[in-house]
Amino acid sequence: MNISAVIPAYNAEHYIEKAVLSIVNQTDPVHEIIIVDDGSNDRTVDIVNRLQQQYKYIQLFQQTNAGASAARNNGISKASGNWILLLDADDECDADLIRKYNEKINEEKYAAIYSGFVQINETGEQISDTISGYELLGEEGFCQMFLRNPIISPSSSVIKKSVFYQLEGFDTTIKYVEDVDYWLRILLNGMNIGYISQPLSFIRRHLNNTTANINSTREGEKRLLNKFGLPALQKAVYARKYAVEDNHLDYISFLMRYEKWQEAKQLLATLNIESSHSRYVSYLFTKALVALHFEEYLVAQEIYLSVITRDATHGAALNNIGVLYAMNGQLEDARELLQQAFQHFPEYMDAKHNIEQLDVENPIYRFTKRELRKNLLRYS
Repeated sequence: MNISAVIPAYNAEHYIEKAVLSIVNQTDPVHEIIIVDDGSNDRTVDIVNRLQQQYKYIQLFQQTNAGASAARNNGISKASGNWILLLDADDECDADLIRKYNEKINEEKYAAIYSGFVQINETGEQISDTISGYELLGEEGFCQMFLRNPIISPSSSVIKKSVFYQLEGFDTTIKYVEDVDYWLRILLNGMNIGYISQPLSFIRRHLNNTTANINSTREGEKRLLNKFGLPALQKAVYARKYAVEDNHLDYISFLMRYEKWQEAKQLLATLNIESSHSRYVSYLFTKALVALHFEEYLVAQEIYLSVITRDATHGAALNNIGVLYAMNGQLEDARELLQQAFQHFPEYMDAKHNIEQLDVENPIYRFTKRELRKNLLRYS
């Protein structure tokens, strides 16, 4: 089983050597390392040329700046391996990554594989706990990806080259979330994405990387919603062998993302999820979001109080009821709840923003529209 590593690089002089050496130092070697310079105007090419003198299996290709996905497509077209390790030029991977991936590849049921990861800063210091994911299987995984994408970055994942060509590579017309688009197409075509729970990937956060911009990511998600369409999501949701109430609850989530609030409200009214149900809190949170949209603020406030009574660490509910209190002039009550949310989730940007707005003459508050991940991402 040959694995080719492909690294797109643009002005990566500060990190490219660390990225390359994290592959060079694998316990199971890769077949080759292909670096595609995407029109850098710094010392990236000079550094790679120096590395080539020491490691003969490094290849360098240069192109006019066209973006990371175009560079990945270019690099994969040059690769001779039948699996491709994707690594961004500012990230690193654990020395056992290839060995662990080889074991998973041998199971012969995956079109791609990814692992848990930790976030690191400019100097390589770990700045997060492990961000965990899960296996994604066919259309069920397609729904899971849209509900809450667990593959935060394509970096340090491996993809099967034959599937890459079958799906015609990364869509370069989609910016910021072209990797998510690729995973979604794998799953919608009935293929599977494997997962290794160990944190084998080190994703670097700094001010210049693309994923530092959360607004760009949100815009990218809207592009994906438009590309795949609500009918495809509805079909995938109800094809799952889940309980009716679970399918309804997830479909309501999609209706809200497509701004079909009246339909969401009508379907929600047909649900009666018991308090013993594992998703009862999510059900309450969804009801509160619908109430917020229709400006039924007292109803939403009452529901959020029920949520935090059951889960005092529910960050999104603490934030949203804090905003409702602030809108009602209860600033100290609002501050207390927002600070609780921020203490439970130190990377919680909505809570941080709202705390700052409490002292502003004309505040603009932010409601949180989704329940939070267990470990929040850093965007810089």
